[in-house]
Amino acid sequence: MSTTKIINVLKDDKFEEILEIFKSTPAQEVIFVLPKSSKVFSKEEDFQIIEEEAEEHEKSVSILCSNVKINELARKHNFDILLVHEKDAVS
Repeated sequence: MSTTKIINVLKDDKFEEILEIFKSTPAQEVIFVLPKSSKVFSKEEDFQIIEEEAEEHEKSVSILCSNVKINELARKHNFDILLVHEKDAVS
């Protein structure tokens, strides 16, 4: 049975803290919810490190973020992109 962990990343969180949460979760699916601007995932190196950890521990990674640049980097590193369509958004 696969479990899912949702990690809500705050604007000022540090990558090392988020990486530790990612590494310590037994969940096979991890969803990162990111603000439009964040210190975490601000560099391509962050994506590379998470990608390597995910491969090593057979975890799937999804990103939910409205930042186009972050989504492009996420795709480049084989992460799923979750999008909210305007018609589905709650007012």
